Amino acid sequence: DANLTCQSVRLNSLVFIASLNSKDRTTLAQTFKNQRPDLTNLLLAFNTSDPMSYIVQKEDINGFFKLYNYSKKYDLDLNTSLVNKLPNHIGFKDFAQNIIIKKENPKFRHSMLEINPENVSEDSAFYLGVNALTYDKTELAYDFFKKAVQSFKSQNNKDNAIFWMWLIKNDEEDLKTLSQSSSLNIYSLYAKELTNTPFPKIESL
Repeated sequence: DANLTCQSVRLNSLVFIASLNSKDRTTLAQTFKNQRPDLTNLLLAFNTSDPMSYIVQKEDINGFFKLYNYSKKYDLDLNTSLVNKLPNHIGFKDFAQNIIIKKENPKFRHSMLEINPENVSEDSAFYLGVNALTYDKTELAYDFFKKAVQSFKSQNNKDNAIFWMWLIKNDEEDLKTLSQSSSLNIYSLYAKELTNTPFPKIESL
């Protein structure tokens, strides 16, 4: 009914959920148990001393990102099953960029090593490659960069990832691929220089 709809809209705010007392949260959780299990999870999570642990235990992906955006101070080890579901969420790329580039949430970051490279693409795969390198997981990093190359649409981005692949394994094939890129960028130009590949002719106007 209209009252339930109004309540569910207000409960989209975690600030509002956090402001309720435990008894009201329990009552509302029961009310929305069938129609909105996501709200029920969040309501019951805030009845515990550690809401994020509760959400992680439930493997509630939407709840995880809502809580992370509510307070970026949460940080705990995540299980393999959960971390491999996270990349399916629209918020994963920003999450990965935040924790990896800013070097925040060390437990979350370490948990990202459990992600299968096949489950990610483009920027997310690239960030996870960088993350793996910070933990000296070079084989894993290589696989993430390789997946980034396969999924990136921009040749410049592909070349950036191939450059990292070459730095990791020093494989002549990666360097050769980079030197033959159709895009002129610092990565492909450097590869052309190292392999003595002719530079493209610039037509004069």
